[in-house]
Amino acid sequence: MMRRMNLYFPVLVALLALLTGCNKETTLLPPREISEEVQVIADRYNEILTSTDKWVLAYKPENYEDSVYIQLQFAEEGKVDVLSGYRDFHTLQSATVYTFEGKYIPIITFADNTVFGTLADLYNGSAKFKINYIEEGEYFEFVRSDGYDDDAFRLIKMNASYEEKLTNQIDAILAQIAYEEEQARLSAEVRQKVKDFVEIESDFYFYNLTVDDFSAAINSFDTTARTISLTYKETSTSAPTDVTVGYTLTAEGIVLNPAIAYGAVSIDVIALGDLQYEDPDSPTAATSIEIVSAGNAGAGVMGYAHTAPYPYTRATDRSQTLADYFVNEYPSSVESRRFGSKATVYMEDFRGYIRSLPNFNPSGRHVYIIYAPNYTSSLRNLFWVGSSRRVDSDAAYGSMGFNLRVNIQGLGGNRMDMNEIIQQTNSTSTYGPVPDISERTQEYLDQITPAAGVTLVPYNMANEGSSGYRLRLVSTVDSRVWVEFSWSSSTYYNMVFN
Repeated sequence: MMRRMNLYFPVLVALLALLTGCNKETTLLPPREISEEVQVIADRYNEILTSTDKWVLAYKPENYEDSVYIQLQFAEEGKVDVLSGYRDFHTLQSATVYTFEGKYIPIITFADNTVFGTLADLYNGSAKFKINYIEEGEYFEFVRSDGYDDDAFRLIKMNASYEEKLTNQIDAILAQIAYEEEQARLSAEVRQKVKDFVEIESDFYFYNLTVDDFSAAINSFDTTARTISLTYKETSTSAPTDVTVGYTLTAEGIVLNPAIAYGAVSIDVIALGDLQYEDPDSPTAATSIEIVSAGNAGAGVMGYAHTAPYPYTRATDRSQTLADYFVNEYPSSVESRRFGSKATVYMEDFRGYIRSLPNFNPSGRHVYIIYAPNYTSSLRNLFWVGSSRRVDSDAAYGSMGFNLRVNIQGLGGNRMDMNEIIQQTNSTSTYGPVPDISERTQEYLDQITPAAGVTLVPYNMANEGSSGYRLRLVSTVDSRVWVEFSWSSSTYYNMVFN
């Protein structure tokens, strides 16, 4: 028959009083004989409080899904060492305070700063328990003393099985903490990478996000509003799509909300790699950042680039690129208007060379004019070098032009290769013939329109408060080398390619 310690508690109290004693002088009566049964129970309680053994309690608060394994070791009177499988209490709490109370039933109360206090606050647990001794099973039982009499939990000596369970809980906590610390480290790393990225300054012509199966122009990357604005094409013959998506930064990278999705492409998270340094003029200045992955669209880079993100196609015929139109249909001439920063350096150097020639002074005249009449073959008079009066009051002039070969096989997307000189054509003046400068001109072409090709880019004059479009030839080798041309007719400068 199961009998509980509370039946004997008054006798036990007397026994414990005799055991602990006091310094006060009293008249001692002959000790009353204590039954063997009560003595066994008293010894059990005394064992908890005075032995060096470790005890374990599998405790489940009402609103907590699992049992928490709690190790107790009563080190000295009123003090207990506590180790638990609950986070923030998974390291040993030494000498925490407990108290005993109860007139007929022993009640132990643990301090609020222990795992019991926290579980009581968060999960309707308790820090106050009645203690019963179950003789039949020879174990102690903690019963909540706050009205939950059916919630009883065994207190037994620590054994290998329970030690393993406690260790597993603690290991899981340590693994979670390590994971969170790693996530925090990675999140901080992502934040730093984004900060480094938005601080990149470069005079490369294009600003792109380009991976294996997706490419877009970056219109803005707003770290205050946490938005990214992009323009992309679903296919090479699609109209451009403008989109602004929100983003958050996590350990995984830049999480887009909503994801960019069309067809088989889905970009929800952009995982960032290292900064990229691709400017030979400033080798320590970053130009872009590596994209390790972008959803299912593959890897690539984000930042400043020398090539366009997608083909510029005619708004009324998406199958026709600007390069196609220029090479195959454009029937008139265009004049160079402006030069990119590095193109200006090359142009002025070339102009200085021409100025040094006898009978030829190009001051105030063009040194780079595209002339494209009546395309009929792979030979086309595309490059024109200057024409100039010798003196302002003299109508006589000398000029030089060059037939260039357009590489039809190399024509693709935005790219055009018009680097190879076929022949020089000259217009003589009364001041004598024009010298052969094809070799020096080829050097200039290699700088302005390299053999790797140029990107034909429509430039919207609305950017400058005007209307219509101009044409820019942008080097695919170094996009800081570009030349802007104006069309000769409104028929062309009102034509939309994007």
